[in-house]
Amino acid sequence: MMPSVRSVLLSMAGVALALVLARYTAKYQYGILWGLPQLGVFLAAASGGPIWGLMAGVAGGLNFYHLYTGYTWLAVLSLTGLVAGLLSSRMRPVAAAAVSWVTVGLLASYYIYSQNGQPIQAFYAWVMSFSYELVVSAIVVDASLALLHVARIEKKEKEKEAVKSEAQAEIGL
Repeated sequence: MMPSVRSVLLSMAGVALALVLARYTAKYQYGILWGLPQLGVFLAAASGGPIWGLMAGVAGGLNFYHLYTGYTWLAVLSLTGLVAGLLSSRMRPVAAAAVSWVTVGLLASYYIYSQNGQPIQAFYAWVMSFSYELVVSAIVVDASLALLHVARIEKKEKEKEAVKSEAQAEIGL
């Protein structure tokens, strides 16, 4: 099935957004950086799939994490986009973003900070990531895709057959 022009344009916009938003960060206590490149990653993944999510993760990761925190976060953001893209065809974008960020992003942020002997920073990074970055990004992406009528959720074959049978019953076949 060919992707629609709208979904390809949204995926491209997600990659560009990840690249641009990676340049703007805020620094909080304990040296925690707060930014929203994952908003673009989630947009690309939810509208275009895992490849677009991976590309947006690489774009945002190279621009943001290379400049500020090293290559570890490049891998984290790329894997987050890949997982969100894989899940976005099976569930709503807000749920796919949450699951991908919890499984990849939060675990990695906790691991990185705790390995550096900074458990308070690890807890603070986890809270910041979950409360601000994930919630803001996931809700904005979900609302944007709903407003623009772009959905990647695939109907199961049985559901398609049931709809087809109902339509045939209505016209008397």
